[in-house]
Amino acid sequence: KRIYVAVFLAMCTVPMLFYPFSKSGAALEKRDPVKTPSLTADGMLNNDFSGECEAFLADRLPFRPAVLSAANAVKSGVFKSDAANVVTGRDGWIFCEASVADYMNTNALSDERLRSIAVSLSLLDENVTSKGGKFLFVPMPNKASVYSEFMPSRYRKANTNNLARLQSMLAANKVSHIDMLSLMNEKKSFGLYHKRDTHWNYYGALLGYYGITDAMGKKHKMYDDTDYVPKKIWRGDIDKMLYPFIGTRDYQYDLNISFEPFEFVI
Repeated sequence: KRIYVAVFLAMCTVPMLFYPFSKSGAALEKRDPVKTPSLTADGMLNNDFSGECEAFLADRLPFRPAVLSAANAVKSGVFKSDAANVVTGRDGWIFCEASVADYMNTNALSDERLRSIAVSLSLLDENVTSKGGKFLFVPMPNKASVYSEFMPSRYRKANTNNLARLQSMLAANKVSHIDMLSLMNEKKSFGLYHKRDTHWNYYGALLGYYGITDAMGKKHKMYDDTDYVPKKIWRGDIDKMLYPFIGTRDYQYDLNISFEPFEFVI
């Protein structure tokens, strides 16, 4: 019993020795770091100091990324439950929890708010066009909207959402825009989004390039004869949230594309 108590106390004490060298894992976990607690607040004694101090120490807990990764591996990998603001989907797909509200349409904007957005965009369109420019609004669907079949069944997809309702108002206000959701749904079998990232892969970006330049009426080069070689080299941003210590690599398309040097100007 004495040995057990000694080992337990040692396990609790050893991490304390590493606190001076430990940093916040906020960057890996895609969140803001916990602020340093203060004894005073608004010129008075800070009654929340103990709680803030506990949160500050927990944020900088030595080996925190490894501990979180191990815990999330059990939650997400074994029990397929949500963890670290990440939704565990089917067949290795994971989604950002922030997209669930849009997926289920629980964040529905009022018609007045959407109409205000459409009118504001129409004024931008009018202003740019009057100066000889070309305006194009490109609303982007999130990954769950395109690959809803990989979302967990416990989340029920709504028949409509803010994007669909907004696009009908954009058409009514004659705002130049592109329906990226329909465009991506047509090519989704190619795999346009990373399984473990919120963003397109390089093939999805190429499709977006085609869609936007076509909608702008711009001539562009086609890369239909380009080799698309999938390589398991990508570390997704959602995967970093779930496994901040050691994560799972995702496939990325290695596009064999040669191009001339260019400059991007704002």
